[in-house]
Formats: sequence, structure tokens, C-alpha cells
Amino acid sequence: MTQTLSSLAITPTPLKPADTWPAASAALKRLDELRTLLTIELKAQPGPGEALLTALGGADVSERELEIFSLLQQTDDYWTDPGKNAESRRDRLVPALQRALRDEASVRIHERDLESGYLVCLPDSPDQSPALTYASLHVQLHDDEHVEMAGALAISEEQGRTLLMLPGLGIMGFATQALMLATLARWLNTATLQDALLNTMERRHQDQLFKIIQDADLYLEPFKAEDLQLQPVTTTPFMHVLDRLLNKQRNDIRHACERPDTEDRATRQALIQAAIDMRGLLGPAYMLELRELTNRQRQYHRSLPDWMKIASEADLQTYAWHLRHYDEAHAAMLSVLGSAASPEHFAEARLRTRLADDLGHDLDPRALTIDTRRTLPSTSETYRVTCSLVELALYSLHPEDESAGSDFLDHTVITLDGKPLDAACSALNPAYLAGVIDELDLRAEFGEFQRKAYQQEHNRQMLCALARTRLTAQGWAAKMQGHIQPGDFAMVAALTGPAARASDPALRVQQIKLNNRNVMARLLVFRKQGAEGRTQRLIMVATDAPGQQYFKAFDTETQLLHEVVGWTASPSMVNYLLDQVEVDARAALAEQLTALALKPQPSKDFIQFIDHADCESALRRFTDEQTRILLSEQARHTPDWYLRASRAQRRELLALEQAIGGALDNYQAQPHTGVKPFKDYVHQRASQQIGKLLNVPAGTVDPDLIVITTERETLTYTDMLLNGYDDSIDPLRASAATNATFSGPEGIDVSALSAAAVAGSVRGQWLPLQVRCAVSGWRTSTLP
Repeated sequence: MTQTLSSLAITPTPLKPADTWPAASAALKRLDELRTLLTIELKAQPGPGEALLTALGGADVSERELEIFSLLQQTDDYWTDPGKNAESRRDRLVPALQRALRDEASVRIHERDLESGYLVCLPDSPDQSPALTYASLHVQLHDDEHVEMAGALAISEEQGRTLLMLPGLGIMGFATQALMLATLARWLNTATLQDALLNTMERRHQDQLFKIIQDADLYLEPFKAEDLQLQPVTTTPFMHVLDRLLNKQRNDIRHACERPDTEDRATRQALIQAAIDMRGLLGPAYMLELRELTNRQRQYHRSLPDWMKIASEADLQTYAWHLRHYDEAHAAMLSVLGSAASPEHFAEARLRTRLADDLGHDLDPRALTIDTRRTLPSTSETYRVTCSLVELALYSLHPEDESAGSDFLDHTVITLDGKPLDAACSALNPAYLAGVIDELDLRAEFGEFQRKAYQQEHNRQMLCALARTRLTAQGWAAKMQGHIQPGDFAMVAALTGPAARASDPALRVQQIKLNNRNVMARLLVFRKQGAEGRTQRLIMVATDAPGQQYFKAFDTETQLLHEVVGWTASPSMVNYLLDQVEVDARAALAEQLTALALKPQPSKDFIQFIDHADCESALRRFTDEQTRILLSEQARHTPDWYLRASRAQRRELLALEQAIGGALDNYQAQPHTGVKPFKDYVHQRASQQIGKLLNVPAGTVDPDLIVITTERETLTYTDMLLNGYDDSIDPLRASAATNATFSGPEGIDVSALSAAAVAGSVRGQWLPLQVRCAVSGWRTSTLP
């Protein structure tokens, strides 16, 4: 019978330390194999049948008890079934769990989650170490009642070192029993850890605790170390562990069957099945899942920048608070401006709505692929055009695509996520798409839609609110990174906070203008002045700047000027500045920045600061500038001459463009166009030649690593083959043909090389001949 196993990709053990890796790797493999086998084995447990569920829903108490007893008996029979080897499942599972415990210890020691000294708590047999004591773990829930944590086992040595085994959580080491009990009490008082510990108790006790926690009128006192008690285990320890888990299973099954608060048949069935399954309590499955979660958490922590790793918990919580506010503002902005962000977003939203209205299906237009086989008008060759519905709607159709017999109607295949459409979507055909695309005319409509959306007063206010929360969040991050001082952030927060309109008159927010003409759309300056009007501090914000440092602090305007002038030496920063002005102004600004990079002597008015009445006005102009750039980019993407053209002219232009692309693709698919790049070809021939000289197969030795040293020059064999060698007349220095030394990669014997042989291998007419043959369409493999 085929079983469906829970998918869990096990992360291999790290290769270091090398001395413990072989044992840990083998142990992890055995743990995964045991997890798989137990998953299959436990699926064979009996479940709640129809007779039981019917009896539980009836009024006959005796029939109900009979069916409960029958299920419990089936469960007992499952565990005592002798199997093929006359050994019950219970008896087979005990040594498997004991071995799994040692394997887990091996993995944890290798991964530095457990000290190797705790291995003394895990002898091959409990009889081998009489100095060890074994104890079960109990929790006091009431004054006169201690509840066992089923399956928990504490193994202690005389010196006090204690190894605790907890079902589902695995093993962990403690220096003393007292430390273990104190730690468990703290975990029981921690909401995120409490459930994992309480899961080992019988379900009826868990339900009692849950009612107390949920009832506002009741109070659950915090657990103390004194509430946990160790009781000696006098029988075989691991047999005791399994027996207590099986006893919990029996009691949980009866509790699920007899719960008076469960009327729904499906709910009762699920509760009984959960009691039978005991998820996570048998075997290493949950421990391995916890290991994977821990590995992911560690990888995530390693990926964090250093400034977040060393930050205080309070700073991180404040940063998270700022990020939540920014995310909320960003989500609000997307809810009203998401479709205006780009032509693709606009087309997706319009098409999704249209498909839902017309066809009654919520389909993702990006997941719909339109593949059309078209014909070149001059040669009758065919080519394919494949795109998403979003792309097709933006670029439109070819002339006469709606006409009967057209390539679009007759040779188009529509797929959804790479699969043919269902019969329910039969109305979604090429003819329907042609009509919708022509009617919507999305590319032509988008520009005006975007302009109106961004100019609405409500949306402008939302953009200001988003900019405000973004500046605050990034400012706090800059403070954490040390880019600005705490006082600098206080200045930013005072201007961007809710009370910014009534802020200190000594604080101002300014924009930057370059060359008395270009207002930068992503640069802001926070200025603090003294009583006499002298500048005390300048904070320049460069949103979206390369390098992830968005805030820079200065004491004078000259320092800020030098910073901006220094950007002209960086191509990425030059592009950053150019992207902040309208498309038509970029060429002139680029010339000025290039000249400034060559001669960094800016004019007196290179930087000007634009004042605003308050932060709100500054942010309004700041976001308006960004909107202006966005509209400029859209105008470049869809220029006026394109919009002035008729639909027929646009279609003709698209048909010509795609026909050119199709013809080029067809040509490049011809065999004679597949000529290697010249440098790759030279490297291949050099590899063949050096292989012959060394008497090794071609490709064995990289000719770039064979270095030839002469009195005149030093070069690689590939360079010698490509450029030749210095063979000029020189009575004082020998050429490569007469005197040379050779070196190569480690392990390659170059003693077979000689100056004459190497120089001779690069002379001759074979290279030009090979190139001519390739151009003529000959196969390179036919040449000598």
C-alpha cells in the first residue's frame, strides 16, 4: 500500500568539526529513516469507526461503553501484535527510541547544541552505568495532584549533570537538576513554549488549564520550580517512557470519546483521531522539524546586517513599530494607487475585472499565456509570438487579427499556468480576447488614468503620509546603523512627527536644486539653525540611493556640497541623480555632471536650498516632484507620437516589429550562424594544441595556466597562440623559439615542453583557415 509521508527536507549536518561529522551524518540519516518508518507504521493504527461514532451520538450508555472498549482493545492489539518476528511493536519500538536518543545526541554535539560530556548520560545499556539515576517528570496543578509529563525522562549523574528527554522537543542538557526544574518552570510561564510542554500531559488536564487561561475571572498562578517534581524510575527507563506514552494515548482516547461538550460528529471524530495519533510524541519527527526551524532561524540571523545583530531589544522593537506603520501606509497607498503604478499593474487590474465580469472566473491575466504562430509576409516562414495576456493587451494586435482565417484566430493557443484551459473557460478564446483588447486599448488609456490618479487631492495626501512614515522608519534605522546621531534623529522625528506643523522654528525641511534648474525628486535636507540663524546641523536624506545609506549628517553646507560633488565620480550615483529629473532634462544634466567629475570645481549656485513653510509643504512638493518624474517616465515609454497615431498604424508598427524579430530568430536558428566567439574558439584550439604537446587529452589542461617565460616576455600559451611571440631581431635576448621556461598548475608535468616545440605549435596557417571554414559553413570538426 502506498503511504503519503510528510515532506521534510533534512538539512545535512555541517562538515565541521571534521572529527564528529561522519558519526553525526550517519546518525542524522538513521533519524530520518526512523521518522519515515514510524510515519508508515503509525498510519496502521485503528481509527474511530462508524459504529463508534454512531454509538457516541446515541443515548445507549452500554453500547457506547462497548464501542469505546472495542477501540481501546484494538489499540492494545496494535501495540502487542507480534508481527513477523514474534516481537510486538511495543518491544521493537523501545530499542529504536533508545538508539534515536543517542543519534540525536551525536547530531546535537556536532552542531554545538549539546556538550559532549552529556554522552555519559546515554550508555548503550542502563545497566552499564549504575551511577546514573532515571526519573520521570511531574507538574503540580493542584494542591494534592501531580500530573506526569508522559514520555519525559531525566537522566542524571552523580556530579549533577542532567540530560532531559522531552517528546517532540528532543534532548537538552542542564548542569544540575535544580537548574533544569527552574528552566522548565520558566518555560511553563512562557506562552510560546508552554504548549509544547503541556502537550505531554493527558488531554483532560490540558483542557482544564485551557479553561482557566481563557476565563477572565480565573487566574493561573505562575509555575515555580517547586511545582515540578522528579520521581525515580525503577523499571527499564525507555520501556517506562513508552508505556507512559501509551497510557496517555488510552486515556486521551477515552477522554475524547466521553467529552460532553462535543456534539458535532466530525469534531468528535477529529478529537479521537488526534488522541490516537499523538502527533509529535512518538519518534524523532517533531524534533527534526524543530531542527529545521532552528536552522532557518540561524540562517536568517546570519543574513541580518551587523547593525541589527548588535542592536538592543528596545531599538529593534521600536524599529519594528516604525516598519509596521510604514507597511500600513504603503498598503493604504497601494489600495488606491496600485493600478496606477505602472502600465502592467493597470492592465492586470482592468483585465482581471473584465474577465470576472464577462466569464465569471477570477483569473490572473499574468498566468494566461498567449502563443501565436504567425507568418512572415515576404517568405511565408512562420515564427512564434508568446506573451502573457497583460503584455498582449498592452502591445495590442496585428492588422486584421479579428478577421476570419487570421493567424491570431486560427493559430493561437491559450494556456493557464502552462496547462490547457478547462472546459469551463471555453469562452476564453482568441476571438473573445481580440474584442476585449481592442475595446480596452490599455496602453493608450493608461497615461491619462495615471495622471488623474496621482493628482487627486486625497491620493496626494496619502503619498505625503507614506513619505512621512518612510522617513521616520529609515531615520531610526540610520540612527541604529550609526549614520546619524540620536540628536539627528530627534530633529528628523520632530519635523516628520504628528505635531510637525507646530515644530521648532529653528528646524526646517528643504529641497535641493542643482544648477539653478533641476529640483531633485529624492533629496531632502533637514536643517537646524541657532538663535543667530547660523546652521548647526544638516541631515541630507537620499531616498533609494545606492549603497543603502540614505541619511548623511553634516555640520556645514560646504561638507554637503563636497558630498554631492563626490557623487559625480560614481556611475551609480550619477544615474541616481539623473533619475531624479524629467527625461528631457537628463542629457543636459549628464553633461554638467561629467564635466564636474573631470574638474570638481562647482559653480557658486551648483546647489541651492529650497525653503518651505513647514514639513507638510516640503513633503507635498517632495512627492509632487516624484510624481512629475513618474509621469515623465511614462511619457517616454508611450510618447505622444504613438498616442497620436491611429489604432491601425499602431498595429502595423507592432506587426513590423514582431516580424523583424521573428525573421531574426529564424535566421539565428540556422546551423551556419552558430559560430563560437573568437576568444572561445582560440581557447579551444589552445587546449587541443597544449594537450598534444603534453600528450594528454584535449581539455585536460587549461592553456591559460601554462605560463611561458622568456628573456623578452612572459605570457600564457593561449596568449601566444592568439598574438604570437616576439621574434624580432635581438642579438642580446633569445626569443621563445630558442630559450624558454614553463610552469603550469599543480599536478601537471610540463617537462615534455620545449621552446622549439611550443613556438612551432603556434606557427602556420591553421587559425585563419579555420575561421574561413567556419564562415563558409563548414563543420569545425572536419578540420585537421
